[in-house]
Amino acid sequence: MQKSKIIAIVCILLVFGLFVHWVMTKENRLIALHNRQLQQAMAAIDTSQKTTTLDSVVPFDWDMVYTFAPYTSKAEIEETIGCTSNAISETVSEGMVQLIFLYDNAVTASICGYPQNLGYQILFDDMILFGDETIFSVSQTEDIGTLKQQP
Repeated sequence: MQKSKIIAIVCILLVFGLFVHWVMTKENRLIALHNRQLQQAMAAIDTSQKTTTLDSVVPFDWDMVYTFAPYTSKAEIEETIGCTSNAISETVSEGMVQLIFLYDNAVTASICGYPQNLGYQILFDDMILFGDETIFSVSQTEDIGTLKQQP
């Protein structure tokens, strides 16, 4: 009788532990999915079109996207965007891409890497809101697709 109780308790704790792990990593799984979707969407951009908007490129729901200067601390980023996330990384050198997409006040994608590793870069100042129709020029150099905010 004691052995079956111990087995039942261990099973319950195991299921509970797996549930907690699933809940804790749910945000990161969604962010990883959105990061891959953005990379695929950027690779699929038709470079014969000279301009586009982020609204038409980004394949997931978002309200705003931020970019930050190199070496901006995670604390400063979280203060600026108004939320915390373990998916936020700090850039470690010049030339890195850092994009943080928010949807309903939560991080929905977090890109931090070198353009040559990502295969793309999106260049703009500070923040862009979904629906503001900011125009980006489209270009391709070597293996890097670039969207650059037009003045």
